[in-house]
Amino acid sequence: MKNELPKDILSKVAELFPAEPDRNEIIRLIEEIYTHDWGVGKDQLVRALLMLSKGKVDEFKKHSTNIVDPRDTITDATPFIRDDEADDEFPPDIREKVLELFPAETDRDELFLLIEDIYTHDWGVGKDQLVRALLVLSEGNANSFKDRSKNMEPRDLIMEAEAMLGNPGHYFLEPFD
Repeated sequence: MKNELPKDILSKVAELFPAEPDRNEIIRLIEEIYTHDWGVGKDQLVRALLMLSKGKVDEFKKHSTNIVDPRDTITDATPFIRDDEADDEFPPDIREKVLELFPAETDRDELFLLIEDIYTHDWGVGKDQLVRALLVLSEGNANSFKDRSKNMEPRDLIMEAEAMLGNPGHYFLEPFD
């Protein structure tokens, strides 16, 4: 399965674990992670585990064998993630709204990871629509966004956010102004 792992993950493993025995052990553990359905993007979960490991095999093992809620694992990794590559793939209006509503960098980092996770699933609605609705409903509260994104019925969230704005009728198909 080594060849099937994303290149960026293999590169990060090589960077964090330069010794071949350590690197092989981490790849074996990652391959095991990919055999399960976690309810979140597996690549995202592995990236979070790599960040939490800080280049130590024991730390990777500790975090990867104690996953209760993978979203918590991803959230725990946000203080270690300081590049903005992930949020560049979102529509500009969503990125700008996150920056506007959440001035704290740690909140933004966490939200960009949660939004990235939303984009890895099929929700039966437009992903941009769903993220825009969550941003409106959160009203700048990171915990509200996090809670709603964990326990959501996408169509209900979109309708609730639409009602909150006075039913303008666009259902978040249009970018934020």
